[in-house]
Amino acid sequence: MNNLKQLHISLRENRKINIEQDFQEWLNSDYDEEFKVYEKCNIICDELIYICKINGYNINNKKKFKNEIASYLYYNNAQC
Repeated sequence: MNNLKQLHISLRENRKINIEQDFQEWLNSDYDEEFKVYEKCNIICDELIYICKINGYNINNKKKFKNEIASYLYYNNAQC
């Protein structure tokens, strides 16, 4: 029974690592001839932060905001 539990834990950890590697590969892939995906994500995030700012909103943690937007775009893209 203990071996089964260890196997389950190991499989879960491997899945988490694979998901992270897939995400990083996606970020570093080509968006088009001019940009990588991570560069396009940065452009989108900077535009969103600017729009929030001119409308009186403030993003306190820009790094977390960018990570959340990139994750959203990745998972939305994966469903297509």
